[in-house]
Amino acid sequence: MAKRHTKAAEKIARILSGPGAFKLPSDIHGLTLFMAFKNKDGHMGPRQVVFILFSILINNRKFWKDYLPSVQFHNPYLHIQVCRSHEEKDAKLKIHQKLGDMEIDMKHKDASEICREFVEKTRAVEVGKEEIKEIMENSKMKG
Repeated sequence: MAKRHTKAAEKIARILSGPGAFKLPSDIHGLTLFMAFKNKDGHMGPRQVVFILFSILINNRKFWKDYLPSVQFHNPYLHIQVCRSHEEKDAKLKIHQKLGDMEIDMKHKDASEICREFVEKTRAVEVGKEEIKEIMENSKMKG
């Protein structure tokens, strides 16, 4: 397999079964991520949010990059908006639900901490291995 195909397959596998592989309750209809363009003063974490392996260096921005693609894949109805600002005051994740919005302050937190709080507040359920296996089998049948 060509190198680019291997990289693409790895990326797809990370999205399918990575740390952001959660199903959200149906009352949650959107997420808005607020963060600064620059990483200083506690804003690094929101940028790194794409659920790769946890490490001390992963923070808010990692959540954006590593966790949100998996969340979006497993919750296609979910509207995700990222608002970046030149002001460095806010780093927060707003969770939109039918009964009102919730917020998670992400400033000076790492991605695993943000994820843990996100799962607690949203009552998200981790996607099971059987469901991931079924998705993989269905994609092979179509391709």
